[in-house]
Amino acid sequence: GLGVKYGTVDLDHLPEVREGIEGIRGRGLIDEDLFREYLSGYRFRMPEELPGARTIIVASFPHPQYLIQISTDDGPTTLTIPPTYIKFREMEDRMLGLISGILGEGGYKAVRTGVDPLPLKMLAVRSGLGEYGRNNICYVPGFGSFHRLAGFYTDLPVAMDSWREYRMMDECGECDRCRRACPTGAIPEDGFPLRADRCLTFHSERTNPIPDWINPSWYSCLVGCMICQRACPCNGDKLDYQEEALSLSGDETRLILDGTPYEELPAETRDRIHGVDMEWIMDVLPRNMRVLLERMGKLPRKS
Repeated sequence: GLGVKYGTVDLDHLPEVREGIEGIRGRGLIDEDLFREYLSGYRFRMPEELPGARTIIVASFPHPQYLIQISTDDGPTTLTIPPTYIKFREMEDRMLGLISGILGEGGYKAVRTGVDPLPLKMLAVRSGLGEYGRNNICYVPGFGSFHRLAGFYTDLPVAMDSWREYRMMDECGECDRCRRACPTGAIPEDGFPLRADRCLTFHSERTNPIPDWINPSWYSCLVGCMICQRACPCNGDKLDYQEEALSLSGDETRLILDGTPYEELPAETRDRIHGVDMEWIMDVLPRNMRVLLERMGKLPRKS
């Protein structure tokens, strides 16, 4: 009843995934800053919480765009956060409970992969759960790119190994709408891998100053980017899949724009931000919100 799809991966394949990442890095196809910030933290090892683990379950569940309403001098303004960033903990908890309940009947266990993080997008594609788009985003049948991945270790052995090579969707063969839509040239003509150092998502998630070569008019999301996903025909029926997540008052908006640390925000504000799992991106929101409001001509005036 959760609308979840999943794939399974034998733990014996983890060294192959690690070697693949190291091989791409060795050929100079991964920006070193990106490797340090995103890929160096992966742990290809047996989980301490489940030393008898044999299988990884990679699950995908539908995830919409989320709307954040803020208050400015010109009235309410709605900003967008792409799928995957917020409102995910409850769903992951429910999935773990469901998986644990089913496996428990046979005497098996499941734990999250979060303590020892894994490249779930790669594992989803290699397991057959999803496929890469030309934009290097993982697409899952029925969900498009509007989904979130979660991983779980289990001591249940894989019944049938569906391991396969990386593959791009057939729909991408004669289509390059995402590449033409991307304003930064992050998507190469020949496909993999994405030039992540040119990707707006990469820079919007970092606290570093925005590089001079990025035009602020390219920003359209409070964090991340939806340009290539909105251009993709495989998401054609998903573009209106969105939910309201949070509303911020004028005072709360100003506090965030002023760079107030999350811990120093009013308790009620912190509780509501925590309630949508948004606290982990709060360090980049002041800058990103300011860029968007400046572009829209809605930056609140100093009182």
